[in-house]
Amino acid sequence: MTEENESKRGFRAVIVAREEIFNYVNSIDAAKFIIAPSDNEENVNANFLRAAKVLSIEAKMLADAKKAVFQSTTWVARNDFQTLLMVSPGDAVTPESLLEDGRIFAIEVDGAKLFPFYALDSSMGFLPHKILAEIINVLGNSKNGWSAAFWFASVSGYLGGQSPQNLLIKNPERVLAAAQSYAQGITHG
Repeated sequence: MTEENESKRGFRAVIVAREEIFNYVNSIDAAKFIIAPSDNEENVNANFLRAAKVLSIEAKMLADAKKAVFQSTTWVARNDFQTLLMVSPGDAVTPESLLEDGRIFAIEVDGAKLFPFYALDSSMGFLPHKILAEIINVLGNSKNGWSAAFWFASVSGYLGGQSPQNLLIKNPERVLAAAQSYAQGITHG
């Protein structure tokens, strides 16, 4: 394989990595980095370096955002969640079944699924708050826990500058209305 082909292949790998990161948070513009068939090696190398720099910046921004979301609340590990639910192995209600049914979301950190404590209703035996499934459905991100976590941790003008995670238990209908507004494309905050 020639150096030029290796450069192009490496550049395309960066494009794929960049797309994966930004598909993750639903905001990608990779088109500006695509190599045109007429690009020479100098252009390919310049584009590669530019893409690598952007990828590095974007990866840091994503990592910083995840860190802020993680630190914004208490997260419950899967086994602790099962203990809170007071269910035995083999019971119908498990953290996995609640996740699969879209009744709660989880983020993954170091290979472990973590569930948001603010979403659990202590008056209902620590099941997810009744309205949470509807909010997750409205947001359309039940398969991507980080997207839901970002939304719940973000302050919202619709909620008077508070975050949905801080109002979920106190004012669930208002949080649902904020989710509906967000899903319709009206951004606040």
